Amino acid sequence: MTLFWRDHRLLIIVHILQAFIVGSVLFLDPGAQGSSLIYAIFLSFLLLTGYLVYRYFVLAPYYRKLSESKSGHHDFKIEGNHPLILAHNQLLAHYYNQHQAEQHQLEIRKNKQVQFMTQWVHQMKTPVSVMNLITQNEADYHEYPALRTELKRIEKGLDLALHTARFEQFEQDFRIKSVHIQSLVQQVIQDNKRLFILKELYPKIKMNKELYVSTDPKWLLFMLDQLIVNAIKYTKDKGTHLLIESDLIGDCPTLRIVDQGVGIQAADLPMIQRPFYTGDNGRKYGESTGMGLHLVYGLCEKLNITIDIQSEVGKGTTVTLQFPKS
Repeated sequence: MTLFWRDHRLLIIVHILQAFIVGSVLFLDPGAQGSSLIYAIFLSFLLLTGYLVYRYFVLAPYYRKLSESKSGHHDFKIEGNHPLILAHNQLLAHYYNQHQAEQHQLEIRKNKQVQFMTQWVHQMKTPVSVMNLITQNEADYHEYPALRTELKRIEKGLDLALHTARFEQFEQDFRIKSVHIQSLVQQVIQDNKRLFILKELYPKIKMNKELYVSTDPKWLLFMLDQLIVNAIKYTKDKGTHLLIESDLIGDCPTLRIVDQGVGIQAADLPMIQRPFYTGDNGRKYGESTGMGLHLVYGLCEKLNITIDIQSEVGKGTTVTLQFPKS
């Protein structure tokens, strides 16, 4: 209603001014009668009122929809046969179809990029696997242990690129299963045993052996790998340990990863989930892409896992994953 009066405010003002001018002219005419003047003004306002009432009822859906659009409604089609409403619907239909066509083209290009990235990563993994086999067969060569470490870093980078590309199509690439947490943790530790040895870091496992969660094992494995590798990467003191424990807390399966690393600056903690954000540690120690924790936070949201990261500089970081009730 407010929008209707705002739209017709100028028309009403002009009509009042017109009635005042015409009335003044007739009033100054000696032959004009006062009753005729009042009657003419009355008829003029009666016609204006009839016009406004007609226009309000005909265009009421239009003004109502415009008012609703400010409150978050997104269905902009308006019911009615008034030419203004029909033109409005035609214009919206035109832009909607154009937008859908652009979205379709963008989706095609994005899918091609994901497909290219996936194929490229798989192609790169083949020579890496071959080099791994060569270094394992020639274990006596003194430079091969360092080469295997660098090959492992390449594999981690390729996995990160692959999962980053697939993350945009997560809904098409996940399966919920009953997952044994301890088995996944042991698999991640086994995959990174050379990194543990290189850092002289000892995994300390306190797992509830009967703890299962309903989630996607492939994505959870990737998340645990990112979190554990981060804990290893930013632990500089040799001879320390990495604590990984799980248990039921308030009927919710909970996993904690506690390191004795350099910790995260308090100013960086609220921003570690942003893409490409490396923070103070990433600049100081390098080797950080800023995508690992971003993907972990995104996956936790999609898998309904609550993640909490607490850290203190110089003392270490604690990552807590709380899974939904079984």
